[in-house]
Amino acid sequence: MRRTIIFLILFFIIGHAQNAAAQPYLSAPTTLPNIRAEMKTPGFWISRLNAPDEVVMTPEEIQKFNQDIITSKLRDEIAAFPENYSGKELRDILKKRLNEIAAAGHFTQDGRKAKKEFFDIIEKNLDLEKIPDILTVKFAFVVRNADQRFLPTKEILTAKTLDIDFDELQNSALDINTPVAVLWQSADRRWSYTIGPSSSGWVLTENLALCSQDDIKKIHTSDFAVVTEAKADIYLDKERKQFYGFVRMGTRFEIKNFSADVVEIALPLRDENGILKMASGHVQTKNITRGYRPYTRRTIIEQAFEMLNTPYGWGGANGEQDCSQFLQEVFATVGVDIPRDSSSQAKTGISLYDFNDKESEQIRAETVLTKAQAGVSLLYMQGHILLYLGSDGEIPYAIHDTWAYREKINGKDTPIVINKVTVSDLSLGHNSNKGSLLKRLKSIRMLGLKK
Repeated sequence: MRRTIIFLILFFIIGHAQNAAAQPYLSAPTTLPNIRAEMKTPGFWISRLNAPDEVVMTPEEIQKFNQDIITSKLRDEIAAFPENYSGKELRDILKKRLNEIAAAGHFTQDGRKAKKEFFDIIEKNLDLEKIPDILTVKFAFVVRNADQRFLPTKEILTAKTLDIDFDELQNSALDINTPVAVLWQSADRRWSYTIGPSSSGWVLTENLALCSQDDIKKIHTSDFAVVTEAKADIYLDKERKQFYGFVRMGTRFEIKNFSADVVEIALPLRDENGILKMASGHVQTKNITRGYRPYTRRTIIEQAFEMLNTPYGWGGANGEQDCSQFLQEVFATVGVDIPRDSSSQAKTGISLYDFNDKESEQIRAETVLTKAQAGVSLLYMQGHILLYLGSDGEIPYAIHDTWAYREKINGKDTPIVINKVTVSDLSLGHNSNKGSLLKRLKSIRMLGLKK
């Protein structure tokens, strides 16, 4: 009996140690270091601004700002997308992407290295040899929240074994009513290669409704609703009993009927032949605004805090958002259409400062405090981007959507998982090998036009 008890105790200890060793992450505290409860509210930061309601850009200036981004080829205007596309260019894009992913040595969901056979099957489904030299572009609306993939497969590939929160095949996610250009279909017809306003990739064909380009031009109406909550449910009936789907912040719809409780919107659906059919959808009035909100620092900070504590989603996976999509959704509520990824966002607007590697953290902090403008400045570093909130006690703060930061524990860099939109100061991760957010900053950008 005694030997049995000893064996069970040893079994428990060994098993617990193995589980601990297999768990490479720690959970972040509910409130991060240097954060007080009131800092997690928009009013705390808004009250520190001299003119929070001053208009940053007028609607006319926003229109010019958006056009400049399109002209710079950081976004596409699907309503003006060309009717034809080079088949050779598409073949080169698809082949290059496949080869790069195959050469990366990624792992499948079961933790094994992805084999050549896996990529051979995908290459066959790309149907590259059948792509004509000149493609006739088709157009469509997204009718369900849709993942946009680098390859036409639902299979997950990860850079590290079992790191399934970071699917290397996930490019982005598209909301209902997003217009796209459709260039090609996979051999099995299950996937369509699409170019959206700010990203490109493979979308399940069942999530698209084919339409004319004129149909896309018609979505720019004078009476429209913009989602201002983190998510808004769409129903097929005004009693809100027939749930259809959800959309994320910044999504825009034509208004068919406006009431105090429920807004009737024009909802794109797919008929049995895959063609667009417009129907009525219904959204709670509290989830939207009629038209865009004014572009002020108050508005942006309020909208950013609507997303506080919402889960992180790499590439928009699971209906969530990553750091750059978080900012894209926030600024969409005022009609500012920024690019999808952080490196492109760091090329928009006005450059306020570019950091160099020799600057100390003290100089960097002073630079942020003097150069950045709360609520309208983006703080960019390699692979991550944040919205500057302002300062408290000469310490700069930001709100951002992040998965984790690192701390040195027992001499080893350890990821501390946040996995949500959070408020933090820029010293986060200061004792890690990577260094603090502040140390890693590359630039400060302000989303506005030069006066």
